[in-house]
Amino acid sequence: MLRNIFVIFSGTVLAQLINFAASPVLTRLYSPEAFGLLGLFLAGVSILSTVASGRYEMAIMVPHEEAEARTLLSLSCVLALCFSVCIWLVSPLNDWIAATAGSPGLAKLLPFLPVAVACAGIAGAMEYWLARSKRFNAIAKSAVAAALVSSGLMLCGGLWGGNVLALLAGSIAMYLMRIIWMSRSSNGPAAVQRYPSWNELKVAARKHQDFPKYRSTQDFLNAISQNLPGLALGYFFGPVFVGYFWLANRVMMMPVGLVSESVRKVYYQQSSELLRNGKLLFPSLCKSTCALAGIAFFPMAVAALYAKELFALVFGEGWHAAGMLAQWMSIWVFFAFINVPAVVVLSTLGRLRFSLNFQIFSTTVRLFAVALAAYVSNDEVVTIAAFSVTSAMLNFLLILSAFWFCSDADSRLLPYAKDGVPQN
Repeated sequence: MLRNIFVIFSGTVLAQLINFAASPVLTRLYSPEAFGLLGLFLAGVSILSTVASGRYEMAIMVPHEEAEARTLLSLSCVLALCFSVCIWLVSPLNDWIAATAGSPGLAKLLPFLPVAVACAGIAGAMEYWLARSKRFNAIAKSAVAAALVSSGLMLCGGLWGGNVLALLAGSIAMYLMRIIWMSRSSNGPAAVQRYPSWNELKVAARKHQDFPKYRSTQDFLNAISQNLPGLALGYFFGPVFVGYFWLANRVMMMPVGLVSESVRKVYYQQSSELLRNGKLLFPSLCKSTCALAGIAFFPMAVAALYAKELFALVFGEGWHAAGMLAQWMSIWVFFAFINVPAVVVLSTLGRLRFSLNFQIFSTTVRLFAVALAAYVSNDEVVTIAAFSVTSAMLNFLLILSAFWFCSDADSRLLPYAKDGVPQN
């Protein structure tokens, strides 16, 4: 497991370093409003992509038979394309959607939303397919290539006028580059060998229906929760403050991006394998969670104390407001960082109904906290502070729940297992 994590981690580190290196230049080429409009657009992509393929891409890791996994890959891609068509059909409402979000300028970006959602859905399916076959090196290389293309386009666009459409082009190019690279790494259509019939797609969809029922709904609500601060800032305070949040979120989520996705894919594969082989999960969950906590503590403490000054120094004096938001976000990011193994274990154990119910509860609580803070204080920093503290407490509760479920599952194996190995 450690070798696989290192492979993806190294690629993710390099990709994030490329994005981070470009950020101080981009913040001097583009206005906070331009980043705010991009942030609102990407929030829409993040939310809609969770339901684009019904989360069948996560089911790719489950089957023993390779043919069934290939069918799920095809199903995920077909659903993502169909969903993007549905988004295109409501494009006449783009002006109304932009006005409702409090950012009329968003209307010129929304026509590209179907393309971005389709690309995000297909890229996600390709990642799980490569992870199943343990081709983590290909996933890592695709992330680096995508970061180079995306940052390069944004920098060129900034030098030629700093239009928000250049930021949008760089973001969509990132998804496209990942699809192209991963498709080549999996031999493109040869990965499917033969395209499944309509009946095979229906059988696979029915067999794994818990993923769209529970996991997709849960991830949809989680995406709303994670993007709630940006959406609320846009609605209450306008796109400029969304731009400040976008930068703060991009920088603060860097450690999460560096490690969590690498751990998520590898730990999902490992925990599924442990469960199939009848081995204990609790030791692995405890070790992974504690390791992540040790990694995250120091950088989050530094951010909580000095983010305002660091943001002004690195990104320019006009971005010190983003640093103020980042100081409060540090507590949320810490617990979001260490809860990755807990989220994976709940899925591995099939606790999808619990995860869904918890996500409904947490989304409701976060929405209430943000709306109340924004309405009462009319201050963007207080709004982010309320969201961050609430999210930290909810993530801690989720981690405790995962430990309890894991302990309960392992207790049933104890008469048959010792040190995590089944006994005959």
